[in-house]
Amino acid sequence: LTWAFNFYNPRYRIELAEDSSFFNIGGIIIVLLTIFSFTAGAVKIFFKKIKFDNKYLVFSFLFLVYLSAMSFFLKWDYWQSRYMITLMLISMPLFTLIFNSEGKLLKGLGKAIIIYSIIFLVPATFTIINKSFVSLNQDKLSLVCQNYTLTLNPIRRFEFFVPKDSKVGIIVTPPFWDYKLFGDKLTRTIIPVNQKIILEQDFDYIVAEAYVFRFLPELKKLVDKDYFIISELRKKKFYECYLYAPRVKKNN
Repeated sequence: LTWAFNFYNPRYRIELAEDSSFFNIGGIIIVLLTIFSFTAGAVKIFFKKIKFDNKYLVFSFLFLVYLSAMSFFLKWDYWQSRYMITLMLISMPLFTLIFNSEGKLLKGLGKAIIIYSIIFLVPATFTIINKSFVSLNQDKLSLVCQNYTLTLNPIRRFEFFVPKDSKVGIIVTPPFWDYKLFGDKLTRTIIPVNQKIILEQDFDYIVAEAYVFRFLPELKKLVDKDYFIISELRKKKFYECYLYAPRVKKNN
């Protein structure tokens, strides 16, 4: 219900990654259904003759509270759409009640939801950009870089040069790099670098994209002063990326 099209792909294929899960028509249906359940449950409080299971009121209330909290308290962030997955999980008890209901209306609604899910499940499973079945034969790094394959080979070169316990400064465009550099056991220290931090801290290595330096020439001067390039991690034009090491190894 939260699958989305990958608009970075010219074919606009469906993508199952949580980073691209947005609230499509399925999510809208769930919200409307939940509002209806909550309203019906609230009405029952004042009109005792109406037959309505109080469990619907409880689960729909939890759903609407979470949705309201997301709407009013979270600042805008492109990646916060992933919280919709949690919202869908919260709605599952409500759907369980609907599927087990004896009422004709709710039974029909449950069947419609199942049919809707099956219609979209089959094509999505075999057309997703992530290729779930093929992924079974890939290593962990390939899976991590699956949505951003441009970073795969640079990360492999980075792993070859940089020890697992290193302190690494990064001057890169988010969100394609940062978390991939920590390593399998998350043993590296990764710190985003700006002009203040480069003067205050020493790094074992620095990963920098040439693209970023175009906008921060002063930062490039500071990096070049104390560090030198030991490897070109990525050679693609306009996306060049370099690995720097200190010119003089400083004592800790």
